[in-house]
Amino acid sequence: MFSNCDEVELLVNGHSLGRKTRNAPDPIFLWQVPVEPGELTAVGRRGDAIVRERLLMAGEPAAFALTADPSCIEADLAGIAIVTARIVDAQGVEVFGARNPIRWSVAGPGTLVGCSLYESQAGKGQVTSGAYYIDCPVSMPVRSAGEPGGIVVTAGSPGLMAGNVRIEARTKPST
Repeated sequence: MFSNCDEVELLVNGHSLGRKTRNAPDPIFLWQVPVEPGELTAVGRRGDAIVRERLLMAGEPAAFALTADPSCIEADLAGIAIVTARIVDAQGVEVFGARNPIRWSVAGPGTLVGCSLYESQAGKGQVTSGAYYIDCPVSMPVRSAGEPGGIVVTAGSPGLMAGNVRIEARTKPST
């Protein structure tokens, strides 16, 4: 952990792992931290000031959570949105470093710009074909097919609940 505080206490799910004092000017504090679902909290002290930072630690991967930016595009071939897939645990906490294969699909007046299957390249050497990524989150461009309507993009993987997001393709108002 990096901090400009004089002292930092680290807690895992409310259980203190102890307090450490900074060796000026080194801003690094080190702990052996068990990785478990719940909350990691750092309490820093500098003089009379106290600051708290918390980080939610995820459980096992359970589902996909998708977002689209923007969520409304023009219904022409230039209309593009970027859909981002995150893998979350049963409580909706993002699972950083998840590497599940991702099967993308689209319904409605839109098309995927990339490949429909993404596979993690972590530990596999050089890429020779297909769409590869290291870990989630990952993004997929989606293009309007030129017609108005709702475009539903879905991402799924064996053993995880699929996620989807809706993008509205609208015709440009006449001037």
